[in-house]
Parts: sequence; structure tokens; C-alpha cells
Amino acid sequence: MRIRPLVTPLFLLPTLVLAARDTSAMGGLEGTFDYALDAPWRIEPVMDAAGRPTYGAIPISVTILDENVIPFDNLTPSKDPKGGLVPVNNMLGNFCHLDVAHGSVTRNIPFQSLNEVEMTGNASTNVLNGAWQLGKGPPPHAICRPSTQSCGAFQNLHGTSEWHATAWYTPDGFTPGADVMLTLTASITRSPAIPCTSTKATDFLTLKNYVSVHAGEAPLPRFHDARWAYGDLHFHGQGTDNEGESGYSYRNVIRAMGSLGLDFVLATEHASDSDQILDADYDGIGLQKPISRHGTALRDMSAERFAFLREQLWGEGGINKTTALDGHSNAGVAALPQNVIGHGVAPQIFLGGEVDVIPELPANFPHTGSFLFGNGISYSLGNLCGGWNGQGFTHCGTQDVVQQDLGVTILKDVQGWDAIHPARAHMVYMPSDPKNANGFVASKTGVFGGGGRHMVKSGIYQGVLPEMENEGGPQKGYAFLAHPVPAGACSGGTPDLSGNEGPDVVPYTPLMLDEAFHSKAVLGLELWNEDIRMLNEANSGRTREMGFESPSWAHGQGFRTDQPKGFVTGQFEMYPWATFPEPSYAKACTSMEWTLHHGLKEWDDLMLRGIMPSATAGIAWLPAGEPRRMFMAGGSDAHGDLNYHRSGYFRALTQTDDMAIGKPRNLVMAGAPDVLVLDGAKASIILGGGAVAIGASKAPGGKVHGGHGGLGGLGGAGGGVIADVRAHSHAQVLSALTSGTFSVTDGPAVRIAIDKNGNGVIDDADAQMGSVIEMYGDKTIPLVIEWESTPEWGDVQQIEIVIGALKTVGATYHAVFAPVANGPRSSGTPSVAVSRTRPVGGGKTVNERADGYVEDPTGGLLRFTPLSMSGRRVVHIPISALSLADDKSPLGILPDRLFVRAFARSQRNDGHGHCTPDAKSGACLFRYAFANPVWAISPATPAGTCPTNKPRAIDSDGDGLPDGCDPCPSRKGICLPTPGGGAGGGVNRL
Repeated sequence: MRIRPLVTPLFLLPTLVLAARDTSAMGGLEGTFDYALDAPWRIEPVMDAAGRPTYGAIPISVTILDENVIPFDNLTPSKDPKGGLVPVNNMLGNFCHLDVAHGSVTRNIPFQSLNEVEMTGNASTNVLNGAWQLGKGPPPHAICRPSTQSCGAFQNLHGTSEWHATAWYTPDGFTPGADVMLTLTASITRSPAIPCTSTKATDFLTLKNYVSVHAGEAPLPRFHDARWAYGDLHFHGQGTDNEGESGYSYRNVIRAMGSLGLDFVLATEHASDSDQILDADYDGIGLQKPISRHGTALRDMSAERFAFLREQLWGEGGINKTTALDGHSNAGVAALPQNVIGHGVAPQIFLGGEVDVIPELPANFPHTGSFLFGNGISYSLGNLCGGWNGQGFTHCGTQDVVQQDLGVTILKDVQGWDAIHPARAHMVYMPSDPKNANGFVASKTGVFGGGGRHMVKSGIYQGVLPEMENEGGPQKGYAFLAHPVPAGACSGGTPDLSGNEGPDVVPYTPLMLDEAFHSKAVLGLELWNEDIRMLNEANSGRTREMGFESPSWAHGQGFRTDQPKGFVTGQFEMYPWATFPEPSYAKACTSMEWTLHHGLKEWDDLMLRGIMPSATAGIAWLPAGEPRRMFMAGGSDAHGDLNYHRSGYFRALTQTDDMAIGKPRNLVMAGAPDVLVLDGAKASIILGGGAVAIGASKAPGGKVHGGHGGLGGLGGAGGGVIADVRAHSHAQVLSALTSGTFSVTDGPAVRIAIDKNGNGVIDDADAQMGSVIEMYGDKTIPLVIEWESTPEWGDVQQIEIVIGALKTVGATYHAVFAPVANGPRSSGTPSVAVSRTRPVGGGKTVNERADGYVEDPTGGLLRFTPLSMSGRRVVHIPISALSLADDKSPLGILPDRLFVRAFARSQRNDGHGHCTPDAKSGACLFRYAFANPVWAISPATPAGTCPTNKPRAIDSDGDGLPDGCDPCPSRKGICLPTPGGGAGGGVNRL
């Protein structure tokens, strides 16, 4: 019985064995096959000239994995009085048809009408030659299109390790804002020898799932041109495959991306590069202890598999060049995807990795000790004994969880059932060059996925970060620290940190954060993962998984020694909703608020450290005086999970929730798409000369979404001209990530800039997110904040500004200023009670709160409530307000180094000040967006001088003199008083 679950209705398996919280997984249970029937959680509308939305067809994904593992638990109790188990020869045979039910209408899609089938292994293979093996080349792999090719050999699932199919479905009609609920049922014969024409019901097995597809009211909000790309930086596809997690075919995923409005994903496949256990059973009478049997296969990604998948993506005729253009219109005919029609961009998949590292603390750290993470949360090392611990399993004493290695204390935990191995922390990795044959970075994990390498130190293996840095050669790649803090409890409190059955994902320790701070390979924190807002607990209400139960299940800690019930009843089904028949969740959670607060506080502390010259002086690769910039990123950590997510260790379903691909997502200013995917002339031929108007699609009210090169109205008569189809390149996206020119959201869009040219708008002359400006006596920081939303996410209700401030010369101080109770909050986040009062000079004081933030000293400039779908505001931040005082400087001292970031919150409303509850949960949900910071530093300049031609200075009139020391920064030759006054005469431009 294999320790991996996998069954999702559009959702994938949880990361069963591999995460502090169960991560994604498809429907299933250990020791047998996994399956998923899935569809994207939303469809991106294309707006016509009159502002009316049109929708394409829904891509339905079918994933069936590990059919070749079924024989390992293909047993049942013997009728012989002597007892024992006998094989029953269960298997999956021929795929016959997919039924898609919408309301009272059911459409039957036979095998011959499937859009495509992709298969690894075949009827002549088994687990040893039909699946990936460590250190060996690829198993048999092939693709066929049943609707246009002869694909008879692809109909038989027996012997396959992967079987993926796609079908297109068009409902009777989309109503903007509505949720289309589909029941998806696959019919498969019990043996390849049984034809689909059989009339015996007992000859068939059915696999059933349920999905809900939202008809987007408007395109995802962007900032008016095609330079902006939406992407998920933490997604698992077909390179992730272990006893607890799996993913979908890239071909299916990119079709879903093109339908829902996502421009890129970073496929962060587990970089285990090790063996996995395929089966485990109890070792005899009494169910005393499980043992592994039946050999092994490759756990997740290896260098060989990385090279194979890279070729699938980027080779001639690869997925990013061909499948990225595969769409269907609402008339059911071939068409370009919604992304291409709506804003002129083809979706792309970039191949990276999720690399595990061993958690570490300083040398001789006590096993009874603990460390702090987030905003003062304590992690006790005793948690590492959680999981398999008791009779029949490994006994763990707290002294077993630490080990001295290479001058540090490494952390270990109970994994599987029979050993204590190094624990792990995750980082998501993006290679510098997608064509680099040596771009893979391996984790070298243990048998259950625990860490095998240090972040920095080199032992048996080189440190992970030095390998990425590739000292002396071109940088191999970059990383964000994933899950720096764990997911909070649904109630909004501190989660259960007591460990699980697989390798725990340990929060990043202070030592590890220090190592990351000093590495040029680390771009920042991916502190927004697993965006769960609603959930159903297993076996509560209607939520349950059926077919994978067995008689021996309850007696063996979830280990089965006989066949799943579904092989007897003929039915496997996953029902994710709380009630019947509409999609519904019983619980609304504030776990994300807890996680975001603690992740943001950790990020703010790192950024404050990054503007301290004393802290950055030892970073050899950082130019002297420059801030060490750390960026925030987001990723779903979805494993397939196109619609929602099934969670549960290999023993059973634990919950379903609303996490899915693209929740959250990064809005990246990548530049005008520079990769030609399809020549317009060829597109005209492929699409039969149908009329395609060239121009930006428009949302209601005439706002342009997608500006440059959007493609409108596909289909119809007239033989129109099609523009070239382009995509954002790997290099463009990586460049934006390394420069910080992006924001993170699960709803509205927000961005900030420092208005260097003083025109009140954000343009290319300004210092946008990730940029550094230089201050030369400036009295104010002219900050421009811009936001966009749609009815799908609601009005932007609140925007906040957070400022880290530091004084480095003479009397010193530091603080992070923010509105009281800034950012997302839950019942379990720290109190905002006053912890101390700090003088700011001139007899005035400001309060520092228990959460570590100093309250807004500007009189309210750091928070405003726009209550609008879109807008822009200029906020002049007075630097004099950001002062603190002490006995030596009773009048207050001004900061000379700053970082400034912004936060936006939106909520759907009825237009009368009342929230519109979420249709699935009945709860009023907030959506959030975070802009990466801008930085400001004060270079040393000779007293009494005004430097000239400083490109990073604020120079609103473009005369080469920074505004801070320009006697007359002006527009049209007129000098006017500036907010706060200018250093050289208190004047500013018109």
C-alpha cells in the first residue's frame, strides 16, 4: 500500500507526508491509484467594445496516476479457514467516456472526442519500467489526440504511471459573476479485456468529482498596459510525484492558465532526487509495525527528469510554443485562449524547483530549547517528536531531535514510522537560464523527503545557496524562502506545531534567516502560501471521500492490507462541499490573516536590518551603502488544484478548502511581451481566416485592460487579420523579480512609486517598486499609490503605508511606522496595546504598540479609505514626522534611510456600505494586495553643496538639481511652497 493519496475533483492531493500542514493532493489513499477530475476555478472574460463579457469553453482535466501500483495492495481476506490474503487482480482497463453534468443536462464525451491524451508507461510496462527510476532515463512517454488521430493504444490505462486527458466543455451559458457547478464522472472498464461496449454494469468503475467554475465579471485587474503579467511562483505539476503529493500534466495546466487569466507559473517541483517508498504493509499478526515492500521509484524530480520536462516545455513544438495557444470558443471550436484574446499574451510555464534544506541553529543548541519566528512566536524543539511515536513505531526522545554537524545544530524529526531523519525547510528556486542543462538544484532528500543539504555549509553535498550563487561563474538561479512561518489555525490563532507523520516543515530559524540575508541568491520571503479562506472538515456535512476505504483501514493507523471498497462497489467519489447540491463551505477561516501578519513582521524586521549599514557591511556582493533589499512573493503551493484543494495524509481525507492555482498571484511588471509564440499570418491559417479584430479589450466603463496588442472578438465572418501572439519570457519575469518590480495579491492590484518627476502619476521616470532613491535634504517623500479592482474582488476599502526608518549618523534610532492594527489581522495576532511611549522631539510623543509597530506619526497620512474600484493618490510623507528623540537629541532626529511599502484591502459590497457575502460560505471575505517597497537613502555630500545629475534623486523639474537642495524646483518657471518645504528655500514646482 503506497503511502500517497491523490484524488481531487479538480483538486489535488495534499502534500501529505511533506508539509507541516497537509498540502495538496489528488484524491486517493496509500497503496493504490490516484485520480483527479478538474477545471479552473474561474474563466477570464474577454470584454467587447460595448463592455460585454464573452467566455471561452472550460478545459476539463483528467489525471489518473499510479495504475501500475494497484497490484501492491491488490489483496483481500482469503475464504480459506487458515486465513491469509489472496490477490484479486484489480486494475484499471479502458477509458470509455467522461460525463459532464450541469444542472439537468449531461454531456457524454467518449474517448474518441477527448482533446488529447498524454501517457507515461503503457500496457506492457509495470512500476519498474513504466515509472521514473532514480538515475535512469525516461520511461515510455507519448501523446495522442483522439479526435484527430488513431489513439486506440492510449485508451488502456493498465500499466501506466501517468495518464492525463483533456476535454473542452461549453455550458449552456455563462452569467457574469455566477458559479457554474459541474459533476464530472469518468467511466473505466475493470480490465483491458472488457470493451466499452459491454452492457454489464459490473464491468465498469466510475470516478466522480465536483467542481465550481466562476464566470469572472471582468478581466483580472492590471495597470493599463501589456507589460503586467500575473503569475504563481509556487506550483507543483507533473514533476512532483511521491508518496504524499502529485501534480498534473503541464499540458493540462497551461490550458487552464489560458482560460483563467494567469500568464505564467513557476513549476517548483520537489527537487528530492532520491527514492520513494511505493508500498507499506504491517509485518504480520497483530498489526505491530509497518514495513516497506515492493521496491522503490524516483521521488519527485531528478536531473534526468528535469531535463526531460524542460524539453517538453521549451523544445521545438514544446508546450510553451504550442499548447499555450490551445483554446476553445464558447461555440465549441478551436480558438486562441482567453489570455491571448483579452490582453494579447500567451501563458507560459517556467521550470524551477522546491529545494529542501536542513533546519539549523547555532552549535550546541539544547534539545530542550526553542527559537522565535514571526512576531515573537516560540517554536519548541519538542515539537519535532510529533508524528509516528508510540507502540509499534519509532520512539522519539527530545534528545533525538538535535545533532551536531559542520559546526551547527541540525534539527531532526520523526518521519514515516521507523526512523528519525533531518527535518526540512523549503525554498522555491528559479534558474537564471531556462535552457541551462545544469540548471537543476537537487535536495538529496531522505526516504520520506526530509532535508539532505545545508543552506550554506558544505559537507557530503555543497551548500544549496553557494550552488545557486555559483561563485566565480554566472549565477545559477535565485530563490525565495517559502513558508517562513507556517499556516495559521482556521480560527486565526497559532497553529498546532506538534509535528506530523512526514518531515516537518520547520519555520526558518534566526540563523537560517541570517544566512539567507547574506546570500545574493535569496530574493526575499514567499510569505504568502496556501491562501485558504474557507474549508470543510472531512465527514462533516456532506464532505467525504468514498471508494478508498477498506475493512482493514481502521485497524492499522490507516495502512490497508486489502483492496479499496471502490473496487467492490465500482464507485470512487469525492464530494467536497458541505451541502448538496451547490458548492459550499461550512467554515470561513482567518488562518491567512495570522500567517500574513507574522510573515510581514518577519519581512519588515529583515528590511529594517537591510537599511542598517552595520548589518550590510559584511555582504561582499552588495555595493557599499546600498540597502539589502528583500522582496515579498506569493505562491499557491497548489499541486494541480485547479479548482480547490483536498487535504489529508495518506491515511484519509482531512479537509477540502478553496486553495487553488493562482491564489495568491504576483502582478509583475515584466515589460512588453518579447517572445513570439505565433506569427499572425500563421494564426490566420490555423484558425481558418475567421475575423479577429486587433485592439485592446475593454471593461465596463471603457477602462482598457491589456492595452498594447490585445486581441478582440475571435471568430465570425470576414477574414480579419490576427496580430502576432507573444508571451513574457523567462528572462523578463526573472528580471522583474530580481528588481522587485511586482506586487502580490489575491484580489485587487496595488502599486507604489516615488514621484521623481513630480507629475502626480506613475510613469517610467519614477522610482517604482523595488527601486532605490537618494535623498539630498528632501523634506518630503512624494509617494504615488495606484489601485485597481473589479466587481469580482470588490471596492478597495483601505490602503495603508508602512515605513521603516533609520538614523545612521550621530544619534541613532530605528522604527517601523504604521497605522494602528496595520495589515491583515485575526483574533490570534498580537495585541495593539501600547507597550511604550517614545518621544519624537519638541515635547511630543508617539506610541509603540505591543505588536512592534510604532503608530502613524503623520496625523493620518499612512491610512486612507478610497472605497473605489480604481484610483490614484499622491501622499507627501513628511520626513520630519518620522523622528524620534532621546536625552542627547531632545528636539528629535530625522531618519536618513527608509523603506516604504503599501497594503490594500478590498471587499465585495452592495453599493450601500454593506458587504456582499461569499456565495460558497455566506461569509464576508477580505482580499488583500501588497506592493513591494521603494527605498530611500541619504548619500554623504559635502556641506553646503548641491550635487548635480544624480539619476536616483527626486528632480521634479529635470534641471539636474535634486529637489531637496534646489532653490526653485518648478514647473512652467513658477516656484511654489512645497509640502514640508524644500531645503533650499521652502519652494516647490507648479
